[in-house]
Amino acid sequence: FDYVAGFEVSSAGDVAEGMVAFEVPDAKYAVFTTTLPKIGETFQSAYQTWLPQAGLQPTGGPEFELYDEQFDPQDPNSEFDLYVPIQ
Repeated sequence: FDYVAGFEVSSAGDVAEGMVAFEVPDAKYAVFTTTLPKIGETFQSAYQTWLPQAGLQPTGGPEFELYDEQFDPQDPNSEFDLYVPIQ
């Protein structure tokens, strides 16, 4: 898989030289809040338990992690969100 750290820009033309533009497509997403120590467990639970029980299927589109104001990089137990595209 590819892992890209990114931030929002107005258009691909606003991307600095040496960087790449990656567009996250509009989609319906299941959102799972987790912490860094629990990220693997959260992905496993999402795919093996939550999505099947909800009758949902992942689309295979790009997943992403959102680190917003709730996340503190100095605190391993601070939270961030995992976005899994679903159908």
